Amino acid sequence: MAPFVPRILFHLFAAMSSSSVDQHPTDIPLSSLLSACVDASLRGCSVIQSYAPSLAGGGTDGALHKEANNPKSVVTAADIEAQKVIVDALRKTFGPKLRIIGEEDDDDGGDGAGSSAVDEDDSDVELLRMDILAACTDHEECEEEETVPLSDYVLYVDPLDGTREFVEGRVENVACLIGIASNDGRAVAGAVGVPFPKNGDDGAAAKEACAYYAMLSDSGPSTFGVYPPTTGNEIEDTENSGNDCGTEPTLTVLTGDSTNPILRRATDVALASFSDTNHVIIGGTAAKLVETARRPNTISILHFKTCLWDTCSTDALLHAQGGRVTDLFGSSLSHSPDSRRGGGAGKGADIDIGFTNAWGVVASSPGAGKAHDELCRAMRADPEAIRTILGRWMGEESVIAEPQAIDVARDLDGAPLSREWLEEHLESRASGCRLKGYTVPEVACVRMMMSTGCRIILDWNDEE
Repeated sequence: MAPFVPRILFHLFAAMSSSSVDQHPTDIPLSSLLSACVDASLRGCSVIQSYAPSLAGGGTDGALHKEANNPKSVVTAADIEAQKVIVDALRKTFGPKLRIIGEEDDDDGGDGAGSSAVDEDDSDVELLRMDILAACTDHEECEEEETVPLSDYVLYVDPLDGTREFVEGRVENVACLIGIASNDGRAVAGAVGVPFPKNGDDGAAAKEACAYYAMLSDSGPSTFGVYPPTTGNEIEDTENSGNDCGTEPTLTVLTGDSTNPILRRATDVALASFSDTNHVIIGGTAAKLVETARRPNTISILHFKTCLWDTCSTDALLHAQGGRVTDLFGSSLSHSPDSRRGGGAGKGADIDIGFTNAWGVVASSPGAGKAHDELCRAMRADPEAIRTILGRWMGEESVIAEPQAIDVARDLDGAPLSREWLEEHLESRASGCRLKGYTVPEVACVRMMMSTGCRIILDWNDEE
């Protein structure tokens, strides 16, 4: 059973039965917004299920490739239609002011410009439910939940995560993701729709889709669960699970089939961190992260092309379970759409990473923290990994010869400091010089419970 969820303001749903634009809410409890996302993700799942007979099992009718000859970049009519159904419902329920960023948008404006529009009076689009989380709890006494302006949130939509798996018939690895991030970049809630969940221990596919959901709280317990409740698909309370035998448990390491040498070294480090390990290859970002959230002592290592719509909802799900999600070097992920130009929030740096998680992704459930820490520590001590992943920020000429505290040398949005930004802001102290690069030696880093600090070593080149 999911922890306490306040049941307030659900009369708002009834008040919105009118299609008038004036009825769209401007302020809303987060639990109501998440309920709507759960409903929307299940509608997306219905679309995906309808395409299964024609696309699953290796068929490619209606499939396109974003990148030529790259089977991992496949996109289908199911992706496009599922996003339209999801965005239309969100727009009908909340109006145009809710910021939605979808994977299948035509552009990355992030303000709905590339998302499907909907006629407010279109009777074919039903309003989304905002009482689902209330229906998932038995608590009778509820305190009032704070309402927050919709403008404080951004929604990330991945209508069909695991498209390659879907086309190739591995439908159990497919998901429909809707993540909710605050404007400061925190993933605060999310819904993970599963169109083809396994039914219990027999592994057979269930006929009814389900959605995992999570909502973080600054003042109380986090909320997580599955809707509708189905046997075999519950989320285990991994935060409170433990090893009663006093022996080290088995660590499960989940990866894809990437041959990237950096990811392979990261996998080797994780496997060496426990005496008993199990390496499992799973396709689909959400499939890995949901599995990590569902069981303790599990760590996932993702490739470098995942995007914010892949990780926002699953980040919230893992944190609600007491897990962690970071980049390969140990810094938390930022889901801020306005700070995607790495280095000083884009000031003085011509580095645009779009919505990609360019520094990799590592996720772990409780019990796998040791493996998570050792993996990130090893990556910070790997000169090739640092140069390959962070060379654009630190300077291609930087000499990396010792472990780097690159997880500490970040701007307020979580991006690595860039050589260009530092050069611009230190110009008065080094007139006539060019900054070749910088390093942040781990030996000069201080890591404490409430704060961290590091020394930045600047490598100047006198051009005169």
